[in-house]
Amino acid sequence: MYFESSLRDKYQDELILQVINNEFENETKMVKRILDTNELYLCISIKQLNNKIDLYEHREKISRCIYRVFRRNEVIFGLIDKDEIVILYISDKSLNEIDNLVQAGLKEVIKGFEDEIQKSKFVAGVCGDLVNIKDIKNRYTESLQTINISKYIYPNSKVIFYDDLGPFKFINLEEFKEENMSIYTKYIEPLTLQEDGQDLILTLKTFLENNLNYSLASNKLFVHNNTVRYRINKIKNLVDIDFDDSMERLKLEIVLKFLKLFK
Repeated sequence: MYFESSLRDKYQDELILQVINNEFENETKMVKRILDTNELYLCISIKQLNNKIDLYEHREKISRCIYRVFRRNEVIFGLIDKDEIVILYISDKSLNEIDNLVQAGLKEVIKGFEDEIQKSKFVAGVCGDLVNIKDIKNRYTESLQTINISKYIYPNSKVIFYDDLGPFKFINLEEFKEENMSIYTKYIEPLTLQEDGQDLILTLKTFLENNLNYSLASNKLFVHNNTVRYRINKIKNLVDIDFDDSMERLKLEIVLKFLKLFK
């Protein structure tokens, strides 16, 4: 029984890898079967962020959590690495019709994972639309991009859709870091050298996000209005920021969202 289960698990992992890599030359029976249908697939990547955990050691728990939420005839899943699960969700409806259902289901699945696997932390990225099985490769790339970008702009979210990224979906992180290092060096690095550097950076970020409104920023930071004013004046003395230049403000605000990338 265990041997049969292991074979099935290995087969399913290979199937998912075959699909996301668009390798259909040596089609398995299952790939041939799903290629013959008119069904559409939503590609979902789920990453486990604690590198001390190997998901291959928790396959039974993973399977149990997934099938507790989703029916066996509506998902195919596989482990493609020790820290990644890929789910193909099958539906004949548009993403707009099922996004709430998928989001709620994935949140429940992730809660199950984290309850069952001690010290684990999961996040899911959902691709932009449902597609034919032969077009999954690009959608898989979208699901990974969603996870990579969301950790900067939605650090507390467990389930993120590709379209939630807005214009940030087009960012190449390596190129972004290289192109904006000068902004980090000029405006942010001097603040990190201060004893209260973390407070200064958080205040600057919040101040920019609230359109230079001291009252709104103080409410968000749970500090007195005068504290925000003091910190902003200190920032002005440390770095030459032109708060009247809307483009400069925008660039700085975006770099602050991706601050961890520069550390």
